[in-house]
Amino acid sequence: MELNQGDETSLTLARHALRCMTAFDRFLAAAQTRQRFIFMQRKKNNFFYWATAMKVFEPPEVSLDHRLRDSPAMVEKIHQLFDVILYTLTPVSAHTLQSEEPPTTKKRRLSESGRAEFDRKIEEPSNTNRGRDKCDITLAQMDFTIGGTVASLWRLFYDLRLSNDSAEAIPLNPSLDKGWSSSSKPHSNQRHNTCGKKSPSSI
Repeated sequence: MELNQGDETSLTLARHALRCMTAFDRFLAAAQTRQRFIFMQRKKNNFFYWATAMKVFEPPEVSLDHRLRDSPAMVEKIHQLFDVILYTLTPVSAHTLQSEEPPTTKKRRLSESGRAEFDRKIEEPSNTNRGRDKCDITLAQMDFTIGGTVASLWRLFYDLRLSNDSAEAIPLNPSLDKGWSSSSKPHSNQRHNTCGKKSPSSI
């Protein structure tokens, strides 16, 4: 499916999400190792299941774009998270990560999907492991960035579901990455009684 590269101001969530799916596919097509392919396939599945649960690709009258038509702040937040995924998957970004030689205990400023920044120390790999490490460092950083971004999308999913009394319950996929499950559970003050029900992470 081709994307219309028209006016960015009219970019819908559905079209933006489709760009993310295309970026995932391009990364998978260029993956040179089985490890990288499996890693990114898991991330893509996680993102796609979120998009399906949120009905991003549904017909216009029931789509996420339609349901958020009166919530521009929420729409902008989701667009920003999509941009993080796209930037992380661009060839230029991937090349920068692979060619990086991080110095010993250098502090790197990282941002968790637009949330508060914090310092993270990255140790310089030993000479014996320097050949394996560039790919590992790349995957670790992509795991941190994409995993945190999709976790934020799932938190928005719960916020939207809990704010709508008529929202239908959507079963969660137990095969998804564990990164979002613990931080994305429904809040204890939700309107419906959840006593006796299993949490998504325990399914």
